[in-house]
Amino acid sequence: MKAPLVATAILTSIVPVLSAQDEDKLPLADVIGGTWELDLEHSTRYKFVADGMWAITQATSPNGVVTFHQGGRYSLEGNTYTEVVDFASASAKTVLGEKNEFILTIQGNRLIREKIDTGISETWTRISDVDINAKIGSQKKSAGWGTPSDPDGDCTFVLSGDTLKITTPGGENPHDLAADIGVVNSPRSLQEIEGDFIATVKIAGEFAPGSQSMLGGRTPYNGAGLVLINDSENVITLARAALQRGDTASGYANFEMRDKGALVRMGNTGDAEMPNAGEATLRIQRRGNTLSGSIKNDSGDWIDLESKEIPSGWPEKLQLGVAVISTSAEPFEATFSNLVISE
Repeated sequence: MKAPLVATAILTSIVPVLSAQDEDKLPLADVIGGTWELDLEHSTRYKFVADGMWAITQATSPNGVVTFHQGGRYSLEGNTYTEVVDFASASAKTVLGEKNEFILTIQGNRLIREKIDTGISETWTRISDVDINAKIGSQKKSAGWGTPSDPDGDCTFVLSGDTLKITTPGGENPHDLAADIGVVNSPRSLQEIEGDFIATVKIAGEFAPGSQSMLGGRTPYNGAGLVLINDSENVITLARAALQRGDTASGYANFEMRDKGALVRMGNTGDAEMPNAGEATLRIQRRGNTLSGSIKNDSGDWIDLESKEIPSGWPEKLQLGVAVISTSAEPFEATFSNLVISE
C-alpha cells in the first residue's frame, strides 16, 4: 500500500522552492508559510506563518529593541485570510481576542494584504533565513532545503533566494559519501521524506577536478546531486559528476547505491555523458521500492538511467536532499536551484 508523502523542512511547514512564475500558480495555502518582512520608517516588522499559526514581532531600527509581539491562529478560505490574536506582549495587550480579515495576494516573493474593513494595504517581502542571520546576527537553518550538515566543519553553505551554494575547500581533506572506503563527510542538506515522491533540482558549476586526488588510488572527482539516505552506510546518489583522467575531465551522470556499507554499483562515464559546465537538471522518482533517475542539460532531453531497487531493510522514512562530493585538491563549488519535491 502506498504511503502518503511526508516531507519535513526546517522552521516552517513545507514551502515548495519554485520560480516566481510557478509560485504564483499555486494555492495560497501552499505558499503562505514562511517568514515575511515589512519595512517601516523607524522599525522593521517580521511575520512568521506556519501550520495554522502566525506571529508578528516589531523591532526598532537600528538597535533591535522589540516594541511589540503578538500572534495566534489563522484560517484561509480562498484568498480571504482571517487572524485571531490569541497572545500578545504587554505593549499590545489591548488587541487580545481581536479577529482581523484580509484579502491576500502573493506575487513571487511579495505578499500583498488588504484589510477588509479599512481597505489599508501592506506589501510584505518573503525573506530567507540567511537574510535573517544578517539582520539579527544568529545562525539559523535554511528553510526549504532541509537541515544542512557539514561533518568536518570546513565547507560553506550560502542561501540566496531559491539557490543554495555549497563549497568544499580543497586541500588535503576529501569529501565523500562512500562508506565502502570509510569517507562519509560530504556536505549535504537533508529533509525527511516518506512514501512515493518526485524530486528535481537544477545544478550549476565548473566540474573540473584537476590532476590531484586526495584519495589514494582514486581518480580526481567532482560531484553534486540528489541523495536518498537511510544512514551513512545506506545511500543512493544521483550526481552530476566529472572524473579527471590525464588532461581530460569527463562529465557524466553518476547513479550509484551503497547498501550496508558496500558499493552495489558504481556509476561510470559511459552511462550518460554530460557537459562539464553550465546547468543541468536531475530528477529522482520513487514508486514503491523502485527508484528511477534521470538527467538532462538545458538544451537536451531527459536521459533515463538504470533504476535502483531500494533494499527491503530500509525504513519508510528516509532523508532526501542535496550533497556535494569532491576528492580533488582544488576547491569545488556547486549551485543548486529550483528544488521541487512532489508526489
